[in-house]
Amino acid sequence: MNYVIFDLEASGASTSFDSVLEIYAKLVDDEFNELDEFHGRARLTEGVIPNLTAVMEVCKISADTLRNTNTSNFQLLLDAEKKFQSWGKVIFFGYNSTNYDIEVIRKWLFKSLKKPYLTNTNGNKQGDILNIIRSAKLIDDKIIKTKMSEKNNPVFKLDTLIPREDSHGARSDTIACESLLKLVYKKNKMLWNNYLNTLNREGAENFIKKEKIFCNHEWFYGRLRAYAVSFIGFHKIYRWGLAWDLANAPEDYFKLNKKDLAIKLKKTPRPIRTIRTNKSIVLLHKEYAMENEIYKKIGTKTLIDRADALQTNDDFKNLVLDIIEEQAQEKISLKEDKPNLQPEETIYDGKFADKKDEILMEKFHYSDWENKIKIIGSFNDNKYNFFAAHICHAERPDLLQSTAETIYKNVRRDIAKRIFSTKNENWTTVGDFMKQIDDARAKYENDSKKLALLEDYNTLVMDIQKKYEVA
Repeated sequence: MNYVIFDLEASGASTSFDSVLEIYAKLVDDEFNELDEFHGRARLTEGVIPNLTAVMEVCKISADTLRNTNTSNFQLLLDAEKKFQSWGKVIFFGYNSTNYDIEVIRKWLFKSLKKPYLTNTNGNKQGDILNIIRSAKLIDDKIIKTKMSEKNNPVFKLDTLIPREDSHGARSDTIACESLLKLVYKKNKMLWNNYLNTLNREGAENFIKKEKIFCNHEWFYGRLRAYAVSFIGFHKIYRWGLAWDLANAPEDYFKLNKKDLAIKLKKTPRPIRTIRTNKSIVLLHKEYAMENEIYKKIGTKTLIDRADALQTNDDFKNLVLDIIEEQAQEKISLKEDKPNLQPEETIYDGKFADKKDEILMEKFHYSDWENKIKIIGSFNDNKYNFFAAHICHAERPDLLQSTAETIYKNVRRDIAKRIFSTKNENWTTVGDFMKQIDDARAKYENDSKKLALLEDYNTLVMDIQKKYEVA
């Protein structure tokens, strides 16, 4: 199976609202021979205010590029999707991509009226380089040198693992990611092959069901920890795997009634470990957990005895699953409603597009712009009408204004309401940007080049402000 190693740069950290500005992807075979590549840039999405630190310090993309790049954000998405689909069934690899890059791509497709799960459906899989490089370091400390934090934990920032002058460019970061993958591939083939078998949900679920005892790696408080665990079952709401930490003797819990068991399960360190099988995690055979002093002291025989006791007590496992479900339901009921959830934030609201809306999405993409505009208002789910209207406004504002002026005005009002908001929003507002500019001016008051850049960014945002202040 071929691999796609990729990285993207955006106007800020929000996976829902910020604008993808650059994407680079490299197609390689299973021995890392290059087969193809894709590199695209786009101008800033209409109505988006960039985060100053993201564009100036991280991506280092000029205001002129943000404003004048020929390709629109929507067209870049279509170009990237077409290229990815032409590569067939692949494994997508990015750095910390489970938490960011994959989410950005997923929501980018969603907002563009496309099927969002491109990277993990139709035979595709997705892996996270951060997960496997952390595990490789834990297994063999000499596999890669890392800087150490103040708490003496290894630091896994990409630009410190692979130092280079042009870090945070999409192409440069992709090449750095490839170097890390090659490192694991060459130095620990067993880890590499094991990860390929468990990085998707199906593979991970099969593994944890088959292995009486297995090693699960979890990252928290700045450290990666290895756990020797045994499978209990799947979460009845979230479908995650649930496993028993064999540092605890399950027999000590068997005679507890439901109420007392529920209390015990909440105490730290908790005996239940969550196996997020949909997050491209690293799962290994039990031997890897024996490097942990806790399990080494307990001994393999005792761990096997504990796992046997657990696996032969279905009543206990079912009781644990019931308790975990009830605790989850309680948390759900306590969550505040979010009546102001924006359309871009609704990808995980549990409502998939119905058949009519799926057909309309396809029609939208093969129609010319005049007919695209006519589709607006036809979707059953209004968020898709919202996305269609904003796409048409960004791509053909002249045609939208002349043929559907009410929709045109509504989009402009939507944008104005967002960018001029004085609340603490999930996107960058004009007010946020102005504070960022003021802080940066104070920081760089003696740096004429930086001040000139700041003026360019300021002019860009002032132009956006003027454009929508009369909406």
